[in-house]
Amino acid sequence: MQGLTDISYWTKKLGHLPVHLSPEVKEKFILLNGVTGNFCLHFTNQPEERNIYFSQAWSSNTKNFLVVDGENVKLFNWQKDIKQESISIKAVSENLDKFYQYLLAKSLKSQNDIVPFVIDIFRQFRTYTSESTNPVQALNLLFVLLASLEDENIMI
Repeated sequence: MQGLTDISYWTKKLGHLPVHLSPEVKEKFILLNGVTGNFCLHFTNQPEERNIYFSQAWSSNTKNFLVVDGENVKLFNWQKDIKQESISIKAVSENLDKFYQYLLAKSLKSQNDIVPFVIDIFRQFRTYTSESTNPVQALNLLFVLLASLEDENIMI
């Protein structure tokens, strides 16, 4: 029987599309459900620093990052006061629908999400370049900024 440590279990039970979060890490996914209900998932017995999970969840426009090890499901939510919760695999497996509803309740959109953040930067570039109707230069500045983030060539 498949369990919570297998990506096909999650996709069959929840109906989400699994996409590798990073091409070089085969056990990290973002499970896509459309506009709402998306979350990140990592299968590992050697978890990373929680700030990495917060960053990856934020930059993938989700609130929640689940880490599944042999015994527990650890829930990281970058927006909540409680920064990490640990729930037994058995409890999640026996109540997957309730657990997913809990994730949905912790996934509400906010102004701190990545999409509003990038749109705000674009608006600032548009104001800076005085391009209210045809923001070509502002869009180019945004692309340069995003490309520099990918290349880790940020100069502050």
